Amino acid sequence: MEDSRDYSVYSSNLDILSAFQCFQEYLHEAKYEGGKKTNTTHELKLTVSHYRTLLASDFDEFMRLLAKFPNSLPVTVHTFWKKKKSDKSFANYIYVKGDVGSKTTCDSTNLFKMVQYKMFLFA
Repeated sequence: MEDSRDYSVYSSNLDILSAFQCFQEYLHEAKYEGGKKTNTTHELKLTVSHYRTLLASDFDEFMRLLAKFPNSLPVTVHTFWKKKKSDKSFANYIYVKGDVGSKTTCDSTNLFKMVQYKMFLFA
């Protein structure tokens, strides 16, 4: 199943770093691992300025770069996650630029709702 949602308006004080930290905490608590680029379409990209774009090799490096450059826009995260000792997994695509777009492919609507909730409501 694939679920896509676009948030054309979000709080101007949304802390993007905190949103991704909430996402990371949820993944850790729920025992998901991954966040690596498993194919050529996956990317972890921060646009630091009009002249500089950073591509991280995995989600941990992406988080370190985002902490160093928290005002980077746009931000693109496209990765794959798998639950430890389980067959549950999901792929996600998150794009943040003056609005937020999120697409998650998974077998559980509850998982999709939790990802959305953790990132955009608690951040």
